[in-house]
Amino acid sequence: MLFKTSARFYFYELNEEGQERQRMRSIANVDVSADDQAITDLANVYEALTNDLYHLVEKQETSLLAR
Repeated sequence: MLFKTSARFYFYELNEEGQERQRMRSIANVDVSADDQAITDLANVYEALTNDLYHLVEKQETSLLAR
């Protein structure tokens, strides 16, 4: 049984020394019925809102095995 879904968006940011470092934005409690295209669409919305460029988008699904 699929218990919960979340998304992670990875991007690069310059630190105070001018070096790139990888950062991550995590979105919890995404609809469990969301397909890959819905996660990609969500990443596009966040890119537009934050002016970040996501080079990697992950969909994480957590399953409940037993209660």
